[in-house]
Amino acid sequence: MKRLVLLLVALLALFLFGCGSDAESKETQASEPEPTVVTEDQKSAFTAFETEINDLSARQAELFGLVAEAEGKMTAGEFTALDMYELADIAEESANNIWTAYGDVEITDVYSKAHKEVLKKVVDDLEMSAFLHKEAYGAYKKYLDTGSLEEANQFNDDIESSQQYTMAAAVGITQVKMDLGIE
Repeated sequence: MKRLVLLLVALLALFLFGCGSDAESKETQASEPEPTVVTEDQKSAFTAFETEINDLSARQAELFGLVAEAEGKMTAGEFTALDMYELADIAEESANNIWTAYGDVEITDVYSKAHKEVLKKVVDDLEMSAFLHKEAYGAYKKYLDTGSLEEANQFNDDIESSQQYTMAAAVGITQVKMDLGIE
């Protein structure tokens, strides 16, 4: 099920953001040598890599879900603005921890140069996604402090941008996964 969702996200990202001009893709295809042999070490390393980033991504999604749920409760009068501020503060700290954890994700030397570059970009994209979540929760706290519509818009903009980075990462993961022949 996770794999299907990952593939759907990758396809959605390709649909929304395109995949470059035909000339670009032909040029890229011609300049990237095809790997001659896919090893079990590569597959094993990728599986460990994917598990690690999926765990971090799941924590980030769960955190966002909790904040969204609490926002609904605040609207319904079940949470106060102070409750939301405290939750946003915890969310900001948690998102910072996730952002830092992405920096600790290792990309081993078993991959081809092209795959290492793609996986490095995946990690960079996911780091940026987590950073934007952290920034979004900070903006949300400012919104709760000031009532500024600008801060509320900043929260929404940061979350939207974060999702774009996450989709770009999903495309990279899917690309390497397909190249390695992993279902």
